[in-house]
Amino acid sequence: VYYQESVESVACGDFPSAIRVCNTCMGSLKSEMKTKGQSGLDAEVQRFTRELPQGSERTTLDLTSLEETPLPQRVDNSDAPIMSSDVDARWVQCENCFKWRHWMCGMYDDMQYKNHRPYYCKSCKHLEPRENFIDQITEAEINNNAENLNVIPMSTFIEEQVASDLKAAELKCEPVTIRIVSSLLMTSYAPERLIEHQQKLGESYPKEFPYKSKALLAFQKRDGLDVCLFALYVQEYGADCPEPNKNRVYISYLDSVRYFESDPPGHRSTVYHAVLVAYLQWTRMLGFKYVHIWVEPPKSGDEYIFFARSDQQRKPMKREKLREWYRAMLDKAKAKSVVESYGTMHDMFHNIKSIAEIPLFHGDQWEITVPSLLGLDQDDYDSKDRTKVRMDSKDVVQKAQQEMQHLKRHFLVVVLSDPEGPPQKDEDPVISTDLTDSRQTFLGQCQMCHWQFNTLRHAQYSTMMILNHIHNKPSYCIETCTRGRVEDGSFMVGCDVCDNWYHGDCVGISKDEANQMESYLCQRCAQNVEDQGGLDVDVAA
Repeated sequence: VYYQESVESVACGDFPSAIRVCNTCMGSLKSEMKTKGQSGLDAEVQRFTRELPQGSERTTLDLTSLEETPLPQRVDNSDAPIMSSDVDARWVQCENCFKWRHWMCGMYDDMQYKNHRPYYCKSCKHLEPRENFIDQITEAEINNNAENLNVIPMSTFIEEQVASDLKAAELKCEPVTIRIVSSLLMTSYAPERLIEHQQKLGESYPKEFPYKSKALLAFQKRDGLDVCLFALYVQEYGADCPEPNKNRVYISYLDSVRYFESDPPGHRSTVYHAVLVAYLQWTRMLGFKYVHIWVEPPKSGDEYIFFARSDQQRKPMKREKLREWYRAMLDKAKAKSVVESYGTMHDMFHNIKSIAEIPLFHGDQWEITVPSLLGLDQDDYDSKDRTKVRMDSKDVVQKAQQEMQHLKRHFLVVVLSDPEGPPQKDEDPVISTDLTDSRQTFLGQCQMCHWQFNTLRHAQYSTMMILNHIHNKPSYCIETCTRGRVEDGSFMVGCDVCDNWYHGDCVGISKDEANQMESYLCQRCAQNVEDQGGLDVDVAA
């Protein structure tokens, strides 16, 4: 069964279409009506009808007008009911009680119900014949749990520090799980015009800045289901990176949703500050000296990492409020002797002798500003007079300092305290997942798949889908792969039989050698071909 608005109610209200909801949605609406009255119900109706086709938005709903409909009309050659839109069509029927539920409401992932595995709703779950589908059920239980994501030293350290901070704050709550879901060796390239400009002056400037790109996710269980609460993307420019980026960390993006639960409530900032302070402590142990933060709150309608956050979180935040939030976090880090000092870019760079001392991070505003100070953003940048402008000229340095003063509310530069002992080596492995390797990909996938965070139920479903996507990432290369069996941007060669991909250095093939081959077979497929009598192809064994 499901519930549909009566014909009379639709006609009286002059609505373009009837509202249809599943059993779980109906229970949620009744709960809103009981606890918050008609105003609470109306707010809930406005939220979920916003996702329907244009013109279907509602501001109110009479619950008594929803009629139980036991047998929905069927799609041809399918058991699925016909609903009002593509999103509504994603329904699933319980094998035992025969009630229909939205995929999201029923926490249904079609990838976990292959080979004729029947779906049992939450109320009927105890009746599911586990012995018939034990492998699928076990795999689903593993994949749906954030704790089963790969654990590395960085995630363990931050998770332990967060737990300690929450205990010190005397908060009673479900544990917060921290996982690093991407850790890649990347390269940021200096602007081409800047390199050309310096070459014309006969002066050197680094062409590239190697760094590690990392993504961190924080989870907490709500009603037994994981919810992704917090996401952080950073760039780590280590000791092997040339100046001016050497030993600097750039906090690229962070985002959060309002579903952290604790007793007493209202401690979202407590846990998110704890994550950031622990991360700063980790980078300090690795020998990093500076951390750069671009204080740029999302504008109205902008999404940074999480798609379709709650209405309250979509309201634009003032820069000063975000800046004070960061300052409060940094004050906590100072109290722990993790941070030595912090200030504006003008505070930290007012004594520079050349704008070559200003670090350039991938995607940061100063990647554009530094060339602009030299006039390299103009169409006639390669004119004779233009190339005489030096990075250490007094006029250019003065313009840079004026720009820093103008943007003093936009940037924070943190000086980390010296570690107690020698810097530790970052031994965390390469981690790569197409979903989480960049925040643009993460956000884009969530938008495409409607993995939303506007309600707790949406967040639980979206988190389940994200976890399954990470768990089911493709495994590349050979078992003894030195790159963590991930696609890390290095040269790879594909097998023409099994379609798997292998790092060239792991199988001993250079890019030039691969270009000379008509085809390639991996060791396993080559052995199979040999057993079957051979095949006329180039084989590297």
